[in-house]
Amino acid sequence: MKHWRGGLLLAVVGVLLIWAWLTATDGVQRPAPMADAMASTSATEPDETQSAPAPATGAERSPTSVPPRAGDSADAGDLPSPQHLVALGAVLADTPPNALPPVGQRLAQARAADEAAHQAKAVRERQADSARESARARAAAEYIDRVRAKIRGNIVLPADVRGNPEAVFEVSQLPNGEVLPPLRLKRSSGHAGLDLAIERAILKSSPLPRPPSPELFSRVLELRFRPLEDGEGR
Repeated sequence: MKHWRGGLLLAVVGVLLIWAWLTATDGVQRPAPMADAMASTSATEPDETQSAPAPATGAERSPTSVPPRAGDSADAGDLPSPQHLVALGAVLADTPPNALPPVGQRLAQARAADEAAHQAKAVRERQADSARESARARAAAEYIDRVRAKIRGNIVLPADVRGNPEAVFEVSQLPNGEVLPPLRLKRSSGHAGLDLAIERAILKSSPLPRPPSPELFSRVLELRFRPLEDGEGR
């Protein structure tokens, strides 16, 4: 009887050693509790000469005992991004431990914070682009005003001009401001003498003022003139 109990104790110790070895090496699913092992041992009386069971090899283990990998049970698109985790950390840092919401709610809050940050960044970028465009438009308008101011100073108005007719000229120029004849009269003022006076003033004003930055240079300028505009002419 004592010999039989010694064999049973040896079998139980072997099972515990196998359980400890599997847990420490592979992290696989633990075998049945010790009570189940003892019950199964007592159900079938072992022979006194029966030795302890040999440890199961890697090939004999059940495939279900291997824990699933991180990417096997979850879609990669469902995992939070690093930005989500950073936002989640900020939420957790500002929240007392006893007031933390469930994990799913915290992840939703992190995603919402990340989306709000992206939207705020897009708004700032649009505002910066709009500011750059506005600054460029102002600089271009100021450049055209400088060109027209120089030409206005060289216009000699005919004495018989009546009203305030407008003439529109298309002027080609080189990067150094030199005017390239012939000029193109896009719209006549209706007064041939005024049109001729403006054309002579444009040619006399060569070279035209250069833009403040190379990106504002335009080879072809459209210039509008009215005789009574800003005291034009002399």
